[in-house]
Amino acid sequence: MPADRLLHARLGHSAKVSSLSDLEYRVWTTYVLGADDFGVMRADAVAFQAAHDALSRRPARAIGTCIERLVRVGLVAAFEHQRARYLYQADWQDFQRVRYPLRTMHPLPPSAAVSAKTRHLWSVHPGGVKVPALPKSSRTTPEQFPNNSGNSLEMVPEYSRNSPELVPQDSRTRSGSFPSRARSHETANGLWPMAKGEGGAGEEGPRRQAKASLRGRDGGARSTEPREAYDAVIERAKR
Repeated sequence: MPADRLLHARLGHSAKVSSLSDLEYRVWTTYVLGADDFGVMRADAVAFQAAHDALSRRPARAIGTCIERLVRVGLVAAFEHQRARYLYQADWQDFQRVRYPLRTMHPLPPSAAVSAKTRHLWSVHPGGVKVPALPKSSRTTPEQFPNNSGNSLEMVPEYSRNSPELVPQDSRTRSGSFPSRARSHETANGLWPMAKGEGGAGEEGPRRQAKASLRGRDGGARSTEPREAYDAVIERAKR
């Protein structure tokens, strides 16, 4: 059994819990602490007195009355096994989230209306193994979501679709639409500054022309032009 149990904050506003007296509330929390990992505990005063020192000083009849009160308000339910009475909580796993239940000697009720998570926990009774993941059929499926929760094309506004007709004409990348500063960077990258109508970004610059003259235009044998011709082209480009 894990060393801790979980109590949700909303229990402070529960009508069932708020209706308990101080002693009944202590008996209920003793059940939560003393039950096995499947939420089962003996429904007799001796078991509660052994689980809590403060209850050991209370009369067994008073504790038995509190146990019956817990059953009446619906916090726990009772069943019998081999002439012994036991308690269980229908939504035990919804709150406790047990992953590695220890082996237990307590039985389970033969038939009980419990939550899906608690039923799944009980599938590994008497314990000693890890609780497997819930099957997909018990989880939230897409059919349970609203139809308009998906991002379909029909639900996307028309003005948010990136079509060529919606893109401004002046936003397309063209050499002629660049400002003068952009064209100067274009020249520094090895492209000739062209006058309007003389071509654009596809023309070769002086560096490319010089390198092409050394290796051959068509990727053939290396040109026989002297190194001075290459340097002269570079100097003209710098001026």
